[in-house]
Amino acid sequence: MFLRFFTFSAVSTQSCRYANRSSIDAKEIFLPCFSLSDMTTRDSEDRRASPKNCPHCSDSTLLPTFTYFFRGETPPLPGMPDLQLQNHLWSTYILGHASPWIDCDSKEEWLAALSEVCLEQEISYAAYLGVRSFSIELKNRDSPRLAKIISKWLWTKNTELGFWIFVPTDGIGEPTSKDSRDTWGIWADFRTLCGNFSIDRLQCGIRVTPNLAPEFENCSHSLRWKGEPVAAFWYDTEVFMTEPTTSQACLSIIHSRLLSELWFSSKQKVIVSSKFPVADERRPQYSKILRVVIASKMRVLEMHAQLTSTYVGVSDYVDSLQPPLQPLSHDLSSGIYDTLEQDPVKYVKYQEALELAIEELYERCEDIVIYILGAGRGPLVNTALASAAKFSEPDGTSKIQIVAVEKNPNACQTLYFCNMKKWGQYVNLIGEDMRDLEKFVKSGELFKPDIIVSELLGSFGDNELAPECIDGLTPILQPHTICIPQRYRNFAVPIQSLRLHQGVIATEPRGYHKVQNFRGRGKPTHQSDGTFKVEGFDFATACFDQVYVACMRSYTPLAALKKIFAFEHPNIQGKSNDREVTVSYTMDRDCEVMGFAGFFDVVLYKNVFLSITPTEQTEGLISWFPALIPLRKLQRLRDGDKIDFHISRKSDDEGVWYEWHISTFDAKTNKMVDSEVQNKDGASYYMRLK
Repeated sequence: MFLRFFTFSAVSTQSCRYANRSSIDAKEIFLPCFSLSDMTTRDSEDRRASPKNCPHCSDSTLLPTFTYFFRGETPPLPGMPDLQLQNHLWSTYILGHASPWIDCDSKEEWLAALSEVCLEQEISYAAYLGVRSFSIELKNRDSPRLAKIISKWLWTKNTELGFWIFVPTDGIGEPTSKDSRDTWGIWADFRTLCGNFSIDRLQCGIRVTPNLAPEFENCSHSLRWKGEPVAAFWYDTEVFMTEPTTSQACLSIIHSRLLSELWFSSKQKVIVSSKFPVADERRPQYSKILRVVIASKMRVLEMHAQLTSTYVGVSDYVDSLQPPLQPLSHDLSSGIYDTLEQDPVKYVKYQEALELAIEELYERCEDIVIYILGAGRGPLVNTALASAAKFSEPDGTSKIQIVAVEKNPNACQTLYFCNMKKWGQYVNLIGEDMRDLEKFVKSGELFKPDIIVSELLGSFGDNELAPECIDGLTPILQPHTICIPQRYRNFAVPIQSLRLHQGVIATEPRGYHKVQNFRGRGKPTHQSDGTFKVEGFDFATACFDQVYVACMRSYTPLAALKKIFAFEHPNIQGKSNDREVTVSYTMDRDCEVMGFAGFFDVVLYKNVFLSITPTEQTEGLISWFPALIPLRKLQRLRDGDKIDFHISRKSDDEGVWYEWHISTFDAKTNKMVDSEVQNKDGASYYMRLK
């Protein structure tokens, strides 16, 4: 967690020779170089007494030895032979840091030009040494020349070297009426200049200073960094205070809160540095304070991860994008059924709802027929049997009949086995599509249902086609038939997350996986060479025109949830399930919208309620992760800007699809401007009815 932090070299404008001068106009430039052999003497008495350990030089792990050169000459390479450490030690324990004087975007052209030359040298030498990351501080509100160098290394060099761009919490420069950007806005513009390169190699770091800019004191503003690739926190020792009664080091509440809010992974690092020598007894105090804050946050994250892993079997499912299930068009595997059955809450709630429904009908009906629609491997059948047992007659008989309907022939084998071995052939099994049950009722093989039960709900409520499936039974319903679920709604909120945006890009299928992962309206065609192909399809765009399911952690909601669609059952009047709505959101901070997070809640029956919305999350419910509806491009918005989200649910004889786009205000035309409609006609994401 804690890194050894050092500067590769330093052509220092604040070195001993020029410490008291506001600028350097001499021809002679002062260059400290570092020797790894001095690492062994860190913290020793001879180092602290050394005249080379000057407070004006960087307090680094390595001691400087000084070299002179003249302006116009090529600066020498850093004096750190790679053989002083084994290769794996460079990559494991060492973080490179650019010389503190380097300023590629300095107003003084000679310094900017020299900085570019030396930065290139230092980055090149860092790559040669094999260090994994190279860090540099962002000093200017605009840094196009620095961004150009880093972008070149990221996009064109054959190296795995990553970059950490540190930004200070006390702000970068002074905002003006023409440039009111805060630190997050400056960083966002910088990474955009670097092409928003992969967060695996272009990350940011938070340099925590004693004074905090307003954005780091305002919780809603600081939480924007949750959507950014924060690699490390760099604490200056000046941040720590002294507790008056114990004389121990401590952190202010707001500095502790900042670390706790933005710490979300054990992969993040902490750096502590000082401009001056630090007493031996102080060092473990600084470390302990930070470890306590991090340990507290990690306990919370681990509890969440354990709950998640119960569902998915692996803890690294966080922020991983998955396609929603389509049980109508695809037969699910036994492993997926097993995963869905692990929820400790869902089936308890279904049983509560079913018992309420049975109780309401028990005196009114001579017999009660319960249809389990999409029975899978039988979890809802077990629930129905347990509910029926509570209403058994004194002689042990029951007037409750259970019909399990499942179209997946493979899952039917499991149902047949359970009916023979567990259920005593009490259950009537129908291996058909639930929408084809009318023929069984007309033939007299089945009675009309008094209760129908289905769990065909997706992360966005209707995206597993529950409305179409349940409505398919409308012709055989009785006036008193109870549907479980009774009604459900979905919601959406704009979110910020560079990680999820890049996650969408990474889903673009390549090679052999292109046809496997195709979920659009068209169908793959067989080629003469034995392969399958989707003709004329843009997979790069299609990955943004799909709905995903994700256990999202690295994101920031940018407004309050707003309702999108609502559905009720039974739909006796046969109302269309097509929908169209526009919802408006007003931003309360500068931000960058990558898409919309989708949630739903459901009334199973009467007061039995399930929800995955952040404000009303059913405790212990793990069957559904939120949905993600991405935008094709990151949308930068300012505090007070309005964004309209237009989304439609459309259908035809073969399937259902969503179309969506946004409208934002264009100051140049003084009008709301529409983005391009995504997933037009279901080209990229099409939920087949068969």
